[in-house]
Amino acid sequence: ALELDADNTDRYLDLVIFLIVNDRIDDARAMLVDAEKHNESGADLFGSALDSLHILEQTRNAEKFAASEPAKMKTSYQANLSLGQIFFDEGRYADALRMLETSAQIDKESPDPHIEMALVYRKQSRWTAAVKAAQKAIELDDEHSEGYYQLACALTRLRRTKEALAALAKSVELDPDQVDYMVEEADLKPLSSLRGFKKLIPPEP
Repeated sequence: ALELDADNTDRYLDLVIFLIVNDRIDDARAMLVDAEKHNESGADLFGSALDSLHILEQTRNAEKFAASEPAKMKTSYQANLSLGQIFFDEGRYADALRMLETSAQIDKESPDPHIEMALVYRKQSRWTAAVKAAQKAIELDDEHSEGYYQLACALTRLRRTKEALAALAKSVELDPDQVDYMVEEADLKPLSSLRGFKKLIPPEP
């Protein structure tokens, strides 16, 4: 594929990921160097590789690959975000927060690290911290449904019911698919019997 399409960085990434998955980290790093020579768009290929490894649930090799490129980890927003998500999935919450905080420092305009931090804080039952993280995400992007969803969950646990319902309503307004999640969400169970909660659920066809 590379021979036929030598300037397509997606082909290089496919091979980089294949090599990482097969525990050939040094070969993957060398291939990434080659990929960068064809990277006319300036895309973050290193971050994209870690994002793909997160999707593929390749936790161990993703961590090894990240550790092999400390200089890139200092500058890649996506790499730190993806590794934070990987650590979150593994229940390594302190490690996840460390990666997510670095990601937020690299890209101070992105709400996504703060949303992910809110998720981590909720898992740790750190409800006030979760509220602050969700509020920061909303401050950065007040049209991001997930920020309001995370805020509603944390506020519910703090028994700030009126504020929680308002945040949840805004979340559903921005993304009606949030209804599918909220009806099963443990942190929102205290709201489930309230009229304001039920009004957000569309009637059965």
